[in-house]
Amino acid sequence: MSTLAEIEFAVDALPLPQQKELFQHLAERLNARAEPKRRLPLVPATGSPITQTEIDDALDSD
Repeated sequence: MSTLAEIEFAVDALPLPQQKELFQHLAERLNARAEPKRRLPLVPATGSPITQTEIDDALDSD
């Protein structure tokens, strides 16, 4: 099995409980590999609270 179509065909041949088990396993693997979310500090080095504008600007820079 090397193509997505072949894999889908093989999965369709499985009983529904095994399809669900496979899906759960794949979802867990994908979630484990997910990139960590970028965290912004609540208070910048200046000690002043971050404004909504600064948050929006930081999000736009990605």
